Amino acid sequence: MGDKMTEKKPLLFTVFVEVRASSKTEFNRWYNQVHVPEVMECPGFLSARRYEAVDLEATYMAAYQLAGEDALESPEFGVARGWKEMQPEVIRYNLALYEHIYTAPPGSAARSGQEPTLLRFNRSNAMPEKEDEYNRWYNHIHLPELLECPGWLSAFRYRAIRGKPKYLALYDISGPSAFESPEFLKARGWKEMEPYVYDLSNVTYRPIFEYQRRE
Repeated sequence: MGDKMTEKKPLLFTVFVEVRASSKTEFNRWYNQVHVPEVMECPGFLSARRYEAVDLEATYMAAYQLAGEDALESPEFGVARGWKEMQPEVIRYNLALYEHIYTAPPGSAARSGQEPTLLRFNRSNAMPEKEDEYNRWYNHIHLPELLECPGWLSAFRYRAIRGKPKYLALYDISGPSAFESPEFLKARGWKEMEPYVYDLSNVTYRPIFEYQRRE
């Protein structure tokens, strides 16, 4: 898209899953202690983090960094993937693979040294005839406005290689109060782009697990 802030980064593989509330403890133990270590032994998997939705019961997201798309095609991943003994506890799930397209310059909150505690996950599609305009607006108008709001620390945009919606924005946020400031209430929303965007979803997550490789 011609942005100077675009650079080559690892791919982002996301796994969204909702499970039965009664099995949360068992599911998280299996995911953290069994599933993630198996997946991280597969070629091309670089890192893994897990998040829990703040406002949705028993809903989780795992974010893996991949060296390339072929990481999902290896025989090792073919064995490690899937819910296995946890399958009966899974209500629904969704997989998507993204490439990084833009990193926004840090906002005032980040420059003040605040630390993130939440991850905001926004997905969207844009009408094909408006995609270029949508991306320019998002990168150069919407993100700068958001990142001047209290508590909004950083922003990264991705485009889907597999799965949908096509566009993903990730935000690091200092805490729940970031959604309550007058500045955010003014900056939020799609403004002039609203007639041209669809398949919108916004979820706020808290981190619950990060995989650490054994030396």
